[in-house]
Amino acid sequence: MPQMVSMMGELPKNVLSMTEVSKSFGDHIILDELTFGLGEGDVCGIIGANGTGKSTLLKIMAQQEPPDDGTVAVRKGQVVAYLAQTTALPSGTVADVLNSCFQELRDTIAAYEEAAANQDPAADDLLGRIDALGGWDWEHRMERAASMLSLTPLLNEPTSRLSGGEAKRVALARALAASPGVLCLDEPLGALDEQTHGEICDLLIELHREIDVTILHITHSSAEAKRLGETYIRLEEGQLNEGHLEE
Repeated sequence: MPQMVSMMGELPKNVLSMTEVSKSFGDHIILDELTFGLGEGDVCGIIGANGTGKSTLLKIMAQQEPPDDGTVAVRKGQVVAYLAQTTALPSGTVADVLNSCFQELRDTIAAYEEAAANQDPAADDLLGRIDALGGWDWEHRMERAASMLSLTPLLNEPTSRLSGGEAKRVALARALAASPGVLCLDEPLGALDEQTHGEICDLLIELHREIDVTILHITHSSAEAKRLGETYIRLEEGQLNEGHLEE
């Protein structure tokens, strides 16, 4: 379950946590010395009115934006993936988009193989970098992400021809390609028609069950938060309140 303590308290071991984090825009305080943590396998919704700083909180937790003060900590070995509210995809096919997730890894493997063949001492450092990027099995990881999100039949489809729901699934597959322990999702169910909304919601529930990924997501709807998980945090006037959604 998500953990929140006072400024003087200490968080237990979490997958992802922030400690005494503050953020302001001009004179407007968005986040005021917040301490919050997520345990392994948690699913937590962030609820709040427009302009309260939900997206800013999510970006800071995902290390996409720095806080003014305070710290964010990620458990060693864990990858945090961030999915923005909009799902603009690069041009090319779905396969091209998924392949691009591993470009750095593929380049590093090629550099390592060349260094190893030439007995270059740099090979050891490159080998460590390969491990840090998730190892050698990038093709398997890409295929698994595509399969989990039912994208295999669409791999040769241009991204320009995808529906809103298909584009959302590709964006999720890109996030999952890094084998994350935590998914930070900014309104993953926003701007979708009713049928697609239900499909993506069911997909997120299934992903959590299958790979036990920790999920922190933004929603404007208590019904969405209830469907995805029983725990939420409400952001109001720079402070967090924790609760459980009633049946």
